[in-house]
Amino acid sequence: MDNLNLSIRWIILTSICFISNNSIFAGNLNFERTSDSTARVIPRSRTTDGYQPGYYGEIIVPEYWLDYHVTEIAPLAFSEGDKKLGKSSPQSVVLPNSIRRIRYKAFSEDRKLEHVDLGKGVKTIEYAAFEYCDKLSSITIPGSVELFEITRVDHYVSSYNMMFYCCDNLYSIKFDYGEKELKWGMGKYGDLSFTNSNGKKVVPRNVVVNRDLLLNVSGYKHITFGSMVKTIDIASTDDLETITCYATNPPQIVNTFSYNQFTTMKVLVPNEAVEKYMEDVIWGNFWNIEGFNTYSNIDSISDSKEVSEIARYDINGNKVSNNYKGVVIVIYNDGTRKKQIFR
Repeated sequence: MDNLNLSIRWIILTSICFISNNSIFAGNLNFERTSDSTARVIPRSRTTDGYQPGYYGEIIVPEYWLDYHVTEIAPLAFSEGDKKLGKSSPQSVVLPNSIRRIRYKAFSEDRKLEHVDLGKGVKTIEYAAFEYCDKLSSITIPGSVELFEITRVDHYVSSYNMMFYCCDNLYSIKFDYGEKELKWGMGKYGDLSFTNSNGKKVVPRNVVVNRDLLLNVSGYKHITFGSMVKTIDIASTDDLETITCYATNPPQIVNTFSYNQFTTMKVLVPNEAVEKYMEDVIWGNFWNIEGFNTYSNIDSISDSKEVSEIARYDINGNKVSNNYKGVVIVIYNDGTRKKQIFR
């Protein structure tokens, strides 16, 4: 009898819908067992008249459902439901660290999604996971991710750069620290560009890379590398105007740049590392290496109207006059240095 009462209480507790401040917790999420010890979040059940409801509000996915470890977000789990039912897609989703895989189209067409926290344990994010999330403005890809399926071509699907397809307001993508190499699913270099609702190619304005990645930067004007990056292997760099690198030791550059890029591209590095970059075999070829204070706003450095020249040196370190012709290193009062040619 005690076991029966316990079972009844357990059934009642797990079927209660916990709602507070427009937040929906485990009681209103659908789960499906995937093994004897694991489960995944699946879409809400259809209504008796055939409509597909969606989750809504703020979703906090629990680490456990009953005795099952929640390790996966199923395809279409957080997609937009039938609009005829009213509230049909979540504005915010927080995943636990137990999630290992986010399946294809898991958040597809969640047109109200503004925030998503992927946790720190996910290893695979499949293609088109965030397509049509047109209110999503930023996303951080945790360092635990080992496979990021930007593109996929097989017998069942043919897609190209579909991960963020029609995410019109996506401003920032950040790849956090990770110990293992990240693979893109198809091809050597990952391409974070995507197509917006007008059919135009879009590149996020703020891409921060805090781990070694093989990245196609076609269309990028600016890219930032974190302090832990040791190798920079990027392809299609023709559009780059600025590289910002927080590493105090110059990372190894795998693919070199053209002469025009060396002379026109701006490189921003920590003030204390400027000399190291200028003396590096590859980095030293850039003419416009500038320092910044790592505790200040990088974006404001080049906009200062009070920056002035204080000295000039030749490539041998000898101080020269303003009339000197040839390659000159110009020192400014904000600590920045530029390599220029005067004729």
